[in-house]
Amino acid sequence: MFLSFGYFSDEENIHVLKNFYEVLRYGGHLVMDTVTKEVLEAQERYEERRHKVLPRRISESYTKEMERYISPTSVLGKRYPSGKLVYKKYYDSHDSVLHTSWQVILEDGREFPVREGRVKIYSIDEITEMLTEAGFRNIELYFNWYNKPFECPDGEVHKCMHNVVFHARKFKHVREILSIWNE
Repeated sequence: MFLSFGYFSDEENIHVLKNFYEVLRYGGHLVMDTVTKEVLEAQERYEERRHKVLPRRISESYTKEMERYISPTSVLGKRYPSGKLVYKKYYDSHDSVLHTSWQVILEDGREFPVREGRVKIYSIDEITEMLTEAGFRNIELYFNWYNKPFECPDGEVHKCMHNVVFHARKFKHVREILSIWNE
């Protein structure tokens, strides 16, 4: 899933959550896997330590590029001869938007754009607030797909470098919510 939320404007993203809520049956579950600002910051802190780069916080914009050499292969269903696959990401801190692009560069220098994308990155608190506004209750956070509660303690960056899984429920009555709390 990697990123299952944030592809629209703030208003449209809230509308998406409200639509999820409306189509769920009472007692239904929403499971949403996404990157948060906290995860991006943890990844940056890890990179600082691993590669001894200058400190940078998620409040700053940045660009990052990765390359992987390929032999004749298929990328998204299209066949390419030898070259390299280049992935670029740019985080715009002003708008909290992550821009990504994939491109194949062949050994002869020809370039082929493969895919571009943009996704709004929210904090855990922002997503929780949006889920609540949409009507969801009993919102829980998990660490990736390991069914462990999400935590990101200082000094243990490796524990929070994976996506956050949000689990929320639709209830019919306050009684149902209370019965969950009393379990």
